[in-house]
Amino acid sequence: MDVVQTTAEWRKRGFYPVLSRGGSEPENLQRSLLYQMIEAGTRHNKPGFSRQTLMPLYAKRYAHQCPATPEALGTQLKQNPASGMPFGLPSLDEDDFQTLRDWVASGSPGPTKAERQAAETVTDPAAVLAWESFFNAADKRSQLVSRYIFDHVFLATIV
Repeated sequence: MDVVQTTAEWRKRGFYPVLSRGGSEPENLQRSLLYQMIEAGTRHNKPGFSRQTLMPLYAKRYAHQCPATPEALGTQLKQNPASGMPFGLPSLDEDDFQTLRDWVASGSPGPTKAERQAAETVTDPAAVLAWESFFNAADKRSQLVSRYIFDHVFLATIV
């Protein structure tokens, strides 16, 4: 993941944004791929929905590519409305969906400088020590689990 250093370099490699920032609230919602996917899941994947409609998509899951534009995604979702997020699972509850909707509509702001500093401040050194002991265990199983967790936490922090 450290092959390129800037967002512009990722764009040159064919990566594109899934959020829309800087527009009006309706524009941010309309241009956000993430919002479109979650909204489709909320409309079509209510508890008890049939997964049978997803089987043709699931069978081709390794050949699947996400559309790069909101328009292309809209077309895909019209053809397969149940392919929204979370894929193959019941939709988010209404409160969680509304929280996500409001965040995307407001331009998907990140944490403020003060919030970042607060998150980076160690408030429980004993907990840090316990986690360090867990992640630095010497047996092979612990090393594998630690690597798996590290990889996923690292990938989740890439902006």
